[in-house]
Amino acid sequence: MEVSLNMFKTILKTVPISYYTGRNIDTEISTTADTSYYEPLIDKITISYKGMESMFEKMKSTDDLEECIRSVLYHEISHALITPKGLMGTRDETDAYLFNVFEDERIETVFKDYYYGVNFKKNIVLMNNYEGQKPTNAFEAFYYTVRFRSGKREHLNIVDNIIEKYYDMDNGDRGNYSVSYYQNDIKDLFNKICKDWYENNDKKTLDEFDPKYDSKNQSGKEQSAGDCARKQNKESGGTMGDDTITTIILVDDDFDESGHNHNPKKEGKGGGNTVIMKPGSGEPGKGDGDMPSPTSNKEGDDKENKKKELEKLLEKIDKNCRIIDQRKNKSQKQKLLDSTLNKYIDNSLTDNIATIFQNFEKKNNRTKYAGRGYFGVINPYDVGRKDWRIFTYKDDNGYVNGFDKLHLNLFIDTSGSFSNNVVKVNTILKSLDALERRFPFFEYDLVSCQVGEQMHSKGQRFIKAYGGNDLDDEIHPIYRKLQKAHCFNCNVILFDGDAFTDCRGRGHEKNFSAFNNTNCYIISDSDNQRYIENYAPKSYKVFVKGGWGSRVNYSQLLYENILKVLRRALG
Repeated sequence: MEVSLNMFKTILKTVPISYYTGRNIDTEISTTADTSYYEPLIDKITISYKGMESMFEKMKSTDDLEECIRSVLYHEISHALITPKGLMGTRDETDAYLFNVFEDERIETVFKDYYYGVNFKKNIVLMNNYEGQKPTNAFEAFYYTVRFRSGKREHLNIVDNIIEKYYDMDNGDRGNYSVSYYQNDIKDLFNKICKDWYENNDKKTLDEFDPKYDSKNQSGKEQSAGDCARKQNKESGGTMGDDTITTIILVDDDFDESGHNHNPKKEGKGGGNTVIMKPGSGEPGKGDGDMPSPTSNKEGDDKENKKKELEKLLEKIDKNCRIIDQRKNKSQKQKLLDSTLNKYIDNSLTDNIATIFQNFEKKNNRTKYAGRGYFGVINPYDVGRKDWRIFTYKDDNGYVNGFDKLHLNLFIDTSGSFSNNVVKVNTILKSLDALERRFPFFEYDLVSCQVGEQMHSKGQRFIKAYGGNDLDDEIHPIYRKLQKAHCFNCNVILFDGDAFTDCRGRGHEKNFSAFNNTNCYIISDSDNQRYIENYAPKSYKVFVKGGWGSRVNYSQLLYENILKVLRRALG
Protein backbone atom coordinates (compact mmCIF):
# COMPACT_ATOMS: atom_id res chain seq x y z
CA MET A 1 0.00 0.00 0.00
CA GLU A 2 1.29 3.44 -0.90
CA VAL A 3 0.71 6.46 1.32
CA SER A 4 1.34 9.83 -0.29
CA LEU A 5 3.39 12.63 1.21
CA ASN A 6 0.32 14.89 1.16
CA MET A 7 -1.64 12.38 3.22
CA PHE A 8 1.08 12.35 5.88
CA LYS A 9 1.18 16.16 5.87
CA THR A 10 -2.60 16.44 6.13
CA ILE A 11 -2.82 14.15 9.14
CA LEU A 12 0.24 15.76 10.75
CA LYS A 13 -1.75 19.03 10.90
CA THR A 14 -4.25 17.29 13.19
CA VAL A 15 -1.60 15.90 15.56
CA PRO A 16 -1.55 18.07 18.75
CA ILE A 17 2.22 18.05 19.26
CA SER A 18 2.16 21.18 21.42
CA TYR A 19 -0.16 19.42 23.90
CA TYR A 20 2.58 16.89 24.69
CA THR A 21 5.61 19.16 24.39
CA GLY A 22 4.15 22.12 26.29
CA ARG A 23 4.83 24.64 23.51
CA ASN A 24 4.53 25.08 19.76
CA ILE A 25 7.42 23.35 18.00
CA ASP A 26 8.06 23.71 14.30
CA THR A 27 7.51 20.28 12.73
CA GLU A 28 8.04 19.28 9.12
CA ILE A 29 8.15 16.11 7.02
CA SER A 30 11.35 15.84 4.99
CA THR A 31 11.74 13.79 1.81
CA THR A 32 15.53 13.85 2.11
CA ALA A 33 16.16 13.06 5.79
CA ASP A 34 17.10 9.42 6.47
CA THR A 35 16.00 9.58 10.13
CA SER A 36 13.71 11.71 12.25
CA TYR A 37 15.41 14.13 14.63
CA TYR A 38 14.90 17.12 16.92
CA GLU A 39 17.09 20.25 16.88
CA PRO A 40 16.73 21.82 20.33
CA LEU A 41 18.64 24.99 19.54
CA ILE A 42 16.18 25.93 16.79
CA ASP A 43 13.28 24.03 18.39
CA LYS A 44 12.38 21.99 15.32
CA ILE A 45 11.31 18.38 14.69
CA THR A 46 12.11 16.85 11.31
CA ILE A 47 10.23 13.66 10.37
CA SER A 48 11.67 11.30 7.77
CA TYR A 49 9.21 10.54 4.98
CA LYS A 50 11.47 7.74 3.72
CA GLY A 51 11.14 5.88 7.00
CA MET A 52 7.37 6.21 7.15
CA GLU A 53 6.61 5.40 3.53
CA SER A 54 8.18 1.93 3.60
CA MET A 55 6.25 0.95 6.73
CA PHE A 56 3.01 0.54 4.78
CA GLU A 57 4.29 -1.84 2.09
CA LYS A 58 2.85 -4.95 3.78
CA MET A 59 -0.43 -3.39 4.92
CA LYS A 60 -3.45 -4.75 3.05
CA SER A 61 -6.60 -3.23 4.56
CA THR A 62 -7.40 0.48 4.47
CA ASP A 63 -9.89 0.23 7.34
CA ASP A 64 -7.40 1.48 9.92
CA LEU A 65 -5.21 3.52 7.60
CA GLU A 66 -5.68 6.93 9.25
CA GLU A 67 -5.11 5.42 12.71
CA CYS A 68 -1.91 3.75 11.47
CA ILE A 69 -0.62 6.94 9.87
CA ARG A 70 -1.25 8.85 13.08
CA SER A 71 0.55 6.15 15.09
CA VAL A 72 3.52 6.22 12.71
CA LEU A 73 3.76 10.01 13.05
CA TYR A 74 3.83 9.70 16.84
CA HIS A 75 6.37 6.89 16.50
CA GLU A 76 8.70 9.12 14.47
CA ILE A 77 8.18 12.09 16.80
CA SER A 78 9.16 9.81 19.70
CA HIS A 79 12.32 8.80 17.84
CA ALA A 80 13.16 12.46 17.29
CA LEU A 81 12.69 13.28 20.98
CA ILE A 82 14.38 10.42 22.83
CA THR A 83 16.42 8.18 20.50
CA PRO A 84 20.15 8.76 21.25
CA LYS A 85 21.95 10.50 18.42
CA GLY A 86 24.84 8.05 18.48
CA LEU A 87 22.76 4.88 18.47
CA MET A 88 22.88 4.27 14.72
CA GLY A 89 26.50 5.34 14.35
CA THR A 90 27.66 2.01 12.96
CA ARG A 91 28.73 0.84 9.52
CA ASP A 92 27.52 -2.69 10.19
CA GLU A 93 24.10 -3.03 8.54
CA THR A 94 23.11 -5.96 10.75
CA ASP A 95 23.94 -4.05 13.93
CA ALA A 96 22.06 -1.00 12.64
CA TYR A 97 19.03 -3.19 11.97
CA LEU A 98 19.16 -4.79 15.45
CA PHE A 99 19.53 -1.42 17.19
CA ASN A 100 16.68 0.04 15.13
CA VAL A 101 14.27 -2.82 15.91
CA PHE A 102 14.97 -2.70 19.62
CA GLU A 103 14.86 1.10 19.80
CA ASP A 104 11.43 0.96 18.15
CA GLU A 105 10.30 -1.24 21.01
CA ARG A 106 11.91 0.96 23.67
CA ILE A 107 10.33 4.21 22.50
CA GLU A 108 6.91 2.59 22.07
CA THR A 109 7.13 1.09 25.55
CA VAL A 110 8.17 4.41 27.06
CA PHE A 111 5.26 6.22 25.40
CA LYS A 112 2.71 3.44 25.78
CA ASP A 113 -0.70 4.99 26.62
CA TYR A 114 0.88 8.47 26.47
CA TYR A 115 -0.50 9.70 23.15
CA TYR A 116 -4.29 9.85 23.05
CA GLY A 117 -5.90 7.21 20.83
CA VAL A 118 -2.61 5.57 19.84
CA ASN A 119 -1.99 1.82 20.25
CA PHE A 120 1.51 1.10 19.00
CA LYS A 121 1.17 -2.69 19.32
CA LYS A 122 -2.04 -2.74 17.31
CA ASN A 123 -0.32 -0.64 14.70
CA ILE A 124 2.69 -2.94 14.35
CA VAL A 125 0.44 -6.01 14.09
CA LEU A 126 -1.80 -4.47 11.41
CA MET A 127 1.02 -3.08 9.31
CA ASN A 128 2.89 -6.41 9.30
CA ASN A 129 -0.20 -8.61 8.90
CA TYR A 130 0.99 -10.54 11.93
CA GLU A 131 -1.36 -13.37 12.95
CA GLY A 132 0.69 -15.33 15.45
CA GLN A 133 2.81 -17.35 13.03
CA LYS A 134 6.13 -18.84 14.13
CA PRO A 135 9.46 -17.39 13.01
CA THR A 136 11.16 -19.11 10.10
CA ASN A 137 14.72 -17.96 10.80
CA ALA A 138 16.89 -16.44 13.51
CA PHE A 139 16.37 -12.83 12.40
CA GLU A 140 12.63 -13.21 12.45
CA ALA A 141 12.86 -14.91 15.86
CA PHE A 142 14.64 -11.77 17.15
CA TYR A 143 12.02 -9.50 15.63
CA TYR A 144 9.07 -11.50 16.95
CA THR A 145 10.60 -11.70 20.43
CA VAL A 146 11.21 -7.96 20.64
CA ARG A 147 8.26 -6.50 18.75
CA PHE A 148 5.49 -9.10 19.14
CA ARG A 149 6.73 -10.50 22.47
CA SER A 150 6.47 -13.99 21.08
CA GLY A 151 9.31 -16.24 22.23
CA LYS A 152 10.98 -17.88 25.22
CA ARG A 153 10.16 -16.39 28.60
CA GLU A 154 13.88 -16.04 29.27
CA HIS A 155 14.30 -13.84 26.22
CA LEU A 156 11.15 -11.82 26.92
CA ASN A 157 12.47 -11.06 30.40
CA ILE A 158 15.74 -9.83 28.88
CA VAL A 159 13.79 -7.51 26.57
CA ASP A 160 11.97 -6.03 29.58
CA ASN A 161 15.20 -5.74 31.56
CA ILE A 162 16.98 -3.84 28.78
CA ILE A 163 14.06 -1.43 28.35
CA GLU A 164 13.90 -0.73 32.07
CA LYS A 165 17.67 -0.30 32.29
CA TYR A 166 17.74 2.30 29.51
CA TYR A 167 14.26 3.71 30.03
CA ASP A 168 15.40 7.29 30.66
CA MET A 169 18.01 7.50 27.90
CA ASP A 170 17.43 10.63 25.81
CA ASN A 171 18.62 11.98 22.46
CA GLY A 172 21.40 14.19 23.83
CA ASP A 173 25.07 13.99 22.95
CA ARG A 174 25.87 13.03 26.54
CA GLY A 175 25.75 9.45 27.79
CA ASN A 176 27.87 7.88 25.06
CA TYR A 177 28.91 5.11 27.44
CA SER A 178 25.25 4.30 28.07
CA VAL A 179 24.62 4.09 24.32
CA SER A 180 27.56 1.69 23.92
CA TYR A 181 26.30 -0.54 26.76
CA TYR A 182 22.80 -0.44 25.26
CA GLN A 183 24.14 -1.58 21.88
CA ASN A 184 26.09 -4.44 23.48
CA ASP A 185 23.05 -5.62 25.43
CA ILE A 186 21.00 -5.71 22.23
CA LYS A 187 23.67 -7.74 20.42
CA ASP A 188 23.91 -10.14 23.36
CA LEU A 189 20.15 -10.69 23.20
CA PHE A 190 20.37 -11.34 19.46
CA ASN A 191 23.08 -13.93 20.00
CA LYS A 192 21.01 -15.73 22.67
CA ILE A 193 17.94 -15.82 20.42
CA CYS A 194 20.01 -17.06 17.47
CA LYS A 195 21.55 -19.82 19.60
CA ASP A 196 18.12 -20.98 20.75
CA TRP A 197 16.63 -20.84 17.26
CA TYR A 198 19.42 -22.86 15.61
CA GLU A 199 19.48 -25.47 18.35
CA ASN A 200 15.75 -26.04 17.91
CA ASN A 201 15.47 -25.65 14.15
CA ASP A 202 18.77 -25.92 12.30
CA LYS A 203 21.61 -27.44 14.32
CA LYS A 204 23.31 -28.74 11.19
CA THR A 205 23.88 -25.27 9.72
CA LEU A 206 25.32 -23.96 12.98
CA ASP A 207 27.62 -26.96 13.40
CA GLU A 208 28.87 -26.53 9.82
CA PHE A 209 29.48 -22.84 10.45
CA ASP A 210 31.45 -23.47 13.67
CA PRO A 211 32.81 -27.04 14.04
CA LYS A 212 33.82 -26.20 17.62
CA TYR A 213 30.21 -25.52 18.48
CA ASP A 214 28.88 -28.59 20.30
CA SER A 215 25.13 -28.22 19.83
CA LYS A 216 24.43 -31.48 21.64
CA ASN A 217 26.09 -30.37 24.86
CA GLN A 218 25.30 -26.68 24.21
CA SER A 219 28.87 -25.75 25.05
CA GLY A 220 29.32 -23.40 22.11
CA LYS A 221 29.34 -19.64 22.41
CA GLU A 222 26.16 -17.64 21.76
CA GLN A 223 28.20 -15.33 19.56
CA SER A 224 28.68 -18.19 17.10
CA ALA A 225 24.94 -18.43 16.54
CA GLY A 226 24.68 -14.68 15.91
CA ASP A 227 27.58 -14.76 13.46
CA CYS A 228 26.04 -17.73 11.69
CA ALA A 229 22.81 -15.78 11.13
CA ARG A 230 24.76 -12.78 9.90
CA LYS A 231 26.72 -14.98 7.47
CA GLN A 232 23.56 -16.54 6.07
CA ASN A 233 22.00 -13.15 5.49
CA LYS A 234 25.17 -11.82 3.81
CA GLU A 235 25.44 -14.81 1.49
CA SER A 236 21.82 -14.34 0.49
CA GLY A 237 22.58 -10.81 -0.68
CA GLY A 238 20.15 -9.45 1.89
CA THR A 239 20.14 -5.89 3.20
CA MET A 240 18.54 -4.56 6.34
CA GLY A 241 16.06 -2.12 4.84
CA ASP A 242 15.48 1.50 5.82
CA ASP A 243 12.15 1.37 7.60
CA THR A 244 11.69 0.96 11.31
CA ILE A 245 9.37 -2.05 11.41
CA THR A 246 10.61 -4.28 8.60
CA THR A 247 12.36 -7.47 9.53
CA ILE A 248 14.41 -10.03 7.63
CA ILE A 249 13.16 -13.48 6.78
CA LEU A 250 15.41 -15.95 4.96
CA VAL A 251 13.29 -18.45 3.02
CA ASP A 252 13.87 -21.24 0.50
CA ASP A 253 13.07 -20.67 -3.14
CA ASP A 254 10.07 -22.96 -2.58
CA PHE A 255 8.32 -19.84 -1.23
CA ASP A 256 6.92 -17.21 -3.60
CA GLU A 257 6.79 -13.50 -2.89
CA SER A 258 3.48 -13.91 -1.08
CA GLY A 259 5.02 -16.37 1.35
CA HIS A 260 3.23 -19.47 -0.03
CA ASN A 261 5.12 -22.77 0.01
CA HIS A 262 4.85 -24.61 -3.29
CA ASN A 263 6.55 -27.66 -1.82
CA PRO A 264 4.81 -28.57 1.47
CA LYS A 265 7.27 -31.43 2.02
CA LYS A 266 10.09 -28.96 2.44
CA GLU A 267 10.42 -26.38 5.20
CA GLY A 268 12.47 -23.23 4.75
CA LYS A 269 15.60 -23.35 6.90
CA GLY A 270 17.38 -20.43 5.37
CA GLY A 271 19.54 -22.63 3.11
CA GLY A 272 19.82 -22.72 -0.67
CA ASN A 273 18.99 -19.66 -2.71
CA THR A 274 17.46 -17.19 -0.29
CA VAL A 275 15.55 -13.92 -0.70
CA ILE A 276 14.58 -11.07 1.56
CA MET A 277 10.98 -10.99 2.77
CA LYS A 278 9.10 -8.99 5.40
CA PRO A 279 7.46 -10.06 8.71
CA GLY A 280 4.32 -12.10 8.38
CA SER A 281 5.36 -13.68 5.07
CA GLY A 282 6.08 -17.12 6.51
CA GLU A 283 4.19 -20.28 5.52
CA PRO A 284 0.46 -19.89 6.18
CA GLY A 285 -1.11 -22.26 8.64
CA LYS A 286 2.03 -22.82 10.72
CA GLY A 287 1.00 -20.48 13.53
CA ASP A 288 1.76 -20.82 17.21
CA GLY A 289 -0.69 -23.15 18.89
CA ASP A 290 -1.23 -20.62 21.66
CA MET A 291 -1.99 -17.87 19.17
CA PRO A 292 -5.30 -17.23 17.42
CA SER A 293 -5.45 -18.81 13.99
CA PRO A 294 -6.02 -16.67 10.91
CA THR A 295 -9.62 -15.76 10.23
CA SER A 296 -11.41 -17.99 7.77
CA ASN A 297 -12.51 -16.46 4.47
CA LYS A 298 -15.43 -18.90 4.00
CA GLU A 299 -17.97 -16.27 4.93
CA GLY A 300 -16.16 -13.42 3.23
CA ASP A 301 -14.46 -10.55 4.91
CA ASP A 302 -15.94 -10.85 8.39
CA LYS A 303 -14.69 -7.68 10.02
CA GLU A 304 -16.21 -8.49 13.38
CA ASN A 305 -14.41 -11.82 13.61
CA LYS A 306 -11.15 -10.21 12.56
CA LYS A 307 -11.60 -7.57 15.21
CA LYS A 308 -12.09 -10.22 17.91
CA GLU A 309 -9.07 -12.18 16.72
CA LEU A 310 -6.98 -9.00 16.78
CA GLU A 311 -8.12 -8.20 20.32
CA LYS A 312 -7.13 -11.69 21.51
CA LEU A 313 -3.73 -11.40 19.85
CA LEU A 314 -3.07 -7.97 21.36
CA GLU A 315 -4.17 -9.23 24.77
CA LYS A 316 -1.63 -12.04 24.56
CA ILE A 317 1.12 -9.65 23.48
CA ASP A 318 0.31 -7.34 26.39
CA LYS A 319 0.48 -10.23 28.86
CA ASN A 320 4.00 -10.95 27.70
CA CYS A 321 5.08 -7.36 28.42
CA ARG A 322 6.11 -6.72 31.99
CA ILE A 323 4.09 -3.89 33.50
CA ILE A 324 6.49 -1.08 34.45
CA ASP A 325 5.53 0.72 37.65
CA GLN A 326 3.02 3.37 36.55
CA ARG A 327 4.20 6.01 39.02
CA LYS A 328 7.72 5.73 37.72
CA ASN A 329 6.35 5.55 34.20
CA LYS A 330 4.49 8.87 34.41
CA SER A 331 7.24 10.79 36.17
CA GLN A 332 9.98 9.36 33.96
CA LYS A 333 8.07 10.24 30.78
CA GLN A 334 7.91 13.88 31.76
CA LYS A 335 11.50 13.90 32.98
CA LEU A 336 12.63 12.30 29.73
CA LEU A 337 10.82 14.86 27.58
CA ASP A 338 12.09 17.74 29.71
CA SER A 339 15.68 16.56 29.36
CA THR A 340 15.30 16.88 25.58
CA LEU A 341 12.87 19.76 25.13
CA ASN A 342 14.21 22.00 27.89
CA LYS A 343 17.90 21.14 27.73
CA TYR A 344 18.79 24.66 26.61
CA ILE A 345 16.02 26.57 28.36
CA ASP A 346 16.65 28.52 31.56
CA ASN A 347 13.76 30.87 32.28
CA SER A 348 15.55 32.60 35.16
CA LEU A 349 18.47 33.47 32.90
CA THR A 350 16.11 34.85 30.25
CA ASP A 351 14.09 36.81 32.82
CA ASN A 352 17.19 38.50 34.23
CA ILE A 353 18.12 39.92 30.84
CA ALA A 354 14.49 40.73 30.02
CA THR A 355 14.27 42.83 33.20
CA ILE A 356 17.11 45.06 31.93
CA PHE A 357 15.30 45.54 28.62
CA GLN A 358 11.95 46.21 30.30
CA ASN A 359 13.45 48.83 32.62
CA PHE A 360 14.98 50.56 29.62
CA GLU A 361 11.63 50.58 27.81
CA LYS A 362 9.90 52.13 30.82
CA LYS A 363 12.50 54.90 31.13
CA ASN A 364 12.44 55.58 27.42
CA ASN A 365 8.64 55.78 27.29
CA ARG A 366 8.56 58.28 30.20
CA THR A 367 10.99 60.71 28.56
CA LYS A 368 10.93 60.41 24.80
CA TYR A 369 7.79 62.52 24.31
CA ALA A 370 9.49 65.61 25.76
CA GLY A 371 11.84 65.69 22.79
CA ARG A 372 9.28 65.50 19.99
CA GLY A 373 9.39 69.23 19.42
CA TYR A 374 12.99 68.80 18.29
CA PHE A 375 11.84 66.73 15.31
CA GLY A 376 13.57 63.57 16.53
CA VAL A 377 17.01 65.13 16.82
CA ILE A 378 17.63 64.51 20.53
CA ASN A 379 16.21 62.68 23.52
CA PRO A 380 16.57 64.91 26.62
CA TYR A 381 16.91 61.87 28.87
CA ASP A 382 20.06 60.80 27.05
CA VAL A 383 21.81 64.14 26.47
CA GLY A 384 23.65 64.15 29.79
CA ARG A 385 24.99 60.65 29.40
CA LYS A 386 28.36 59.54 28.08
CA ASP A 387 28.47 58.92 24.36
CA TRP A 388 28.43 55.13 24.72
CA ARG A 389 25.12 55.30 26.57
CA ILE A 390 23.19 57.30 23.98
CA PHE A 391 20.46 55.01 22.71
CA THR A 392 17.11 56.12 21.22
CA TYR A 393 14.36 54.95 18.90
CA LYS A 394 13.29 56.29 15.53
CA ASP A 395 10.92 59.22 15.85
CA ASP A 396 7.28 59.21 14.67
CA ASN A 397 8.31 60.37 11.19
CA GLY A 398 10.74 57.49 10.72
CA TYR A 399 13.94 59.51 11.16
CA VAL A 400 16.72 57.83 13.12
CA ASN A 401 17.59 59.65 16.32
CA GLY A 402 20.95 58.39 17.53
CA PHE A 403 21.04 54.58 17.70
CA ASP A 404 17.84 52.67 17.01
CA LYS A 405 19.20 49.20 17.93
CA LEU A 406 21.43 47.54 20.47
CA HIS A 407 23.71 45.07 18.72
CA LEU A 408 25.62 42.51 20.80
CA ASN A 409 28.52 40.56 19.25
CA LEU A 410 29.88 37.43 20.94
CA PHE A 411 33.33 36.11 19.97
CA ILE A 412 33.68 32.77 21.78
CA ASP A 413 36.61 30.36 21.92
CA THR A 414 35.13 26.97 20.90
CA SER A 415 38.29 24.84 21.02
CA GLY A 416 38.22 21.44 22.71
CA SER A 417 39.11 22.81 26.14
CA PHE A 418 35.76 24.64 26.20
CA SER A 419 33.66 21.46 25.98
CA ASN A 420 32.46 21.57 29.60
CA ASN A 421 30.87 24.95 28.95
CA VAL A 422 28.97 24.10 25.77
CA VAL A 423 25.55 23.32 27.29
CA LYS A 424 25.46 26.44 29.47
CA VAL A 425 26.67 28.73 26.67
CA ASN A 426 24.09 27.30 24.28
CA THR A 427 21.49 27.94 26.96
CA ILE A 428 22.60 31.59 27.04
CA LEU A 429 22.38 31.75 23.25
CA LYS A 430 18.91 30.20 23.34
CA SER A 431 17.82 32.93 25.77
CA LEU A 432 19.26 35.62 23.52
CA ASP A 433 17.31 34.13 20.60
CA ALA A 434 14.08 34.47 22.58
CA LEU A 435 14.90 38.02 23.67
CA GLU A 436 15.75 39.04 20.12
CA ARG A 437 12.26 37.97 19.02
CA ARG A 438 10.64 39.68 21.99
CA PHE A 439 12.43 43.07 21.94
CA PRO A 440 12.66 44.72 18.49
CA PHE A 441 15.53 47.01 19.50
CA PHE A 442 17.88 44.11 20.36
CA GLU A 443 19.91 41.86 18.06
CA TYR A 444 23.05 39.79 18.41
CA ASP A 445 25.63 37.88 16.35
CA LEU A 446 27.88 34.93 17.17
CA VAL A 447 31.42 34.20 16.01
CA SER A 448 33.11 30.96 17.07
CA CYS A 449 36.90 31.06 17.34
CA GLN A 450 38.93 27.91 16.69
CA VAL A 451 41.65 27.59 14.05
CA GLY A 452 40.17 30.56 12.25
CA GLU A 453 36.81 32.19 12.91
CA GLN A 454 33.28 31.40 11.79
CA MET A 455 30.28 33.74 11.68
CA HIS A 456 27.03 31.92 12.45
CA SER A 457 23.84 32.55 10.51
CA LYS A 458 20.71 33.41 12.46
CA GLY A 459 19.35 29.87 12.46
CA GLN A 460 22.69 28.31 13.44
CA ARG A 461 23.74 30.33 16.48
CA PHE A 462 25.00 27.58 18.74
CA ILE A 463 28.44 26.22 19.52
CA LYS A 464 30.34 22.94 19.50
CA ALA A 465 33.77 22.64 21.11
CA TYR A 466 36.63 20.81 19.38
CA GLY A 467 40.09 21.35 17.88
CA GLY A 468 42.66 24.04 18.64
CA ASN A 469 43.04 27.81 18.30
CA ASP A 470 44.46 30.36 15.89
CA LEU A 471 43.10 33.91 16.02
CA ASP A 472 44.06 34.60 12.43
CA ASP A 473 43.98 37.70 10.20
CA GLU A 474 40.32 37.11 9.20
CA ILE A 475 39.19 38.43 12.58
CA HIS A 476 39.70 42.01 11.37
CA PRO A 477 37.18 42.03 8.47
CA ILE A 478 34.75 39.95 10.54
CA TYR A 479 34.91 42.42 13.42
CA ARG A 480 34.42 45.41 11.10
CA LYS A 481 31.47 43.75 9.37
CA LEU A 482 29.69 43.25 12.69
CA GLN A 483 29.93 46.90 13.78
CA LYS A 484 26.51 47.81 12.40
CA ALA A 485 25.47 51.33 11.37
CA HIS A 486 22.73 53.04 13.43
CA CYS A 487 23.35 50.52 16.21
CA PHE A 488 25.05 50.71 19.55
CA ASN A 489 27.57 47.87 19.16
CA CYS A 490 28.84 45.89 22.16
CA ASN A 491 31.46 43.17 21.79
CA VAL A 492 32.12 40.41 24.33
CA ILE A 493 35.19 38.25 23.66
CA LEU A 494 35.94 35.01 25.54
CA PHE A 495 39.07 32.81 25.39
CA ASP A 496 39.44 30.02 27.95
CA GLY A 497 43.05 29.27 27.00
CA ASP A 498 45.93 30.16 24.70
CA ALA A 499 44.47 31.76 21.55
CA PHE A 500 47.38 30.57 19.40
CA THR A 501 47.92 26.87 20.16
CA ASP A 502 48.03 25.99 16.46
CA CYS A 503 50.02 28.92 15.04
CA ARG A 504 52.93 29.63 17.35
CA GLY A 505 55.59 31.83 15.76
CA ARG A 506 53.42 33.25 12.96
CA GLY A 507 52.94 36.65 14.59
CA HIS A 508 49.18 36.27 14.91
CA GLU A 509 49.28 37.66 18.47
CA LYS A 510 48.81 41.14 16.99
CA ASN A 511 45.31 40.13 15.85
CA PHE A 512 44.00 40.99 19.31
CA SER A 513 44.26 44.56 18.02
CA ALA A 514 40.91 43.94 16.30
CA PHE A 515 39.36 44.36 19.75
CA ASN A 516 41.20 47.58 20.66
CA ASN A 517 38.05 49.56 21.35
CA THR A 518 36.18 50.80 24.43
CA ASN A 519 33.10 48.83 23.37
CA CYS A 520 35.03 45.52 23.67
CA TYR A 521 34.93 43.40 26.82
CA ILE A 522 37.53 40.63 26.88
CA ILE A 523 37.42 37.63 29.23
CA SER A 524 40.58 35.59 28.82
CA ASP A 525 42.87 33.03 30.32
CA SER A 526 46.04 34.66 31.60
CA ASP A 527 48.03 32.97 28.80
CA ASN A 528 46.82 35.78 26.52
CA GLN A 529 47.29 38.65 28.99
CA ARG A 530 50.50 40.10 27.52
CA TYR A 531 49.06 40.06 23.97
CA ILE A 532 45.80 41.71 24.98
CA GLU A 533 47.44 44.40 27.11
CA ASN A 534 49.86 45.15 24.28
CA TYR A 535 47.49 45.11 21.30
CA ALA A 536 44.07 45.95 22.85
CA PRO A 537 44.79 48.47 25.62
CA LYS A 538 41.49 50.37 25.15
CA SER A 539 39.32 47.30 25.84
CA TYR A 540 37.81 46.28 29.16
CA LYS A 541 39.68 43.18 30.39
CA VAL A 542 39.13 40.30 32.81
CA PHE A 543 41.97 37.79 33.20
CA VAL A 544 41.65 34.41 34.94
CA LYS A 545 43.89 31.39 35.36
CA GLY A 546 42.15 28.60 33.44
CA GLY A 547 43.06 26.11 30.72
CA TRP A 548 42.68 22.33 30.62
CA GLY A 549 41.45 20.87 33.92
CA SER A 550 40.55 24.31 35.21
CA ARG A 551 37.59 24.81 37.52
CA VAL A 552 36.96 28.30 36.18
CA ASN A 553 33.30 28.61 35.17
CA TYR A 554 33.75 30.48 31.90
CA SER A 555 30.09 30.19 30.91
CA GLN A 556 29.11 31.96 34.13
CA LEU A 557 31.72 34.67 33.50
CA LEU A 558 30.31 35.12 30.00
CA TYR A 559 26.77 35.48 31.35
CA GLU A 560 27.79 37.95 34.07
CA ASN A 561 29.68 40.13 31.61
CA ILE A 562 26.79 40.11 29.13
CA LEU A 563 24.57 41.43 31.94
CA LYS A 564 27.19 44.07 32.80
CA VAL A 565 27.49 45.20 29.17
CA LEU A 566 23.72 45.45 28.71
CA ARG A 567 23.24 47.41 31.95
CA ARG A 568 25.95 49.90 30.96
CA ALA A 569 24.53 50.28 27.46
CA LEU A 570 20.94 50.81 28.55
CA GLY A 571 21.60 52.77 31.74
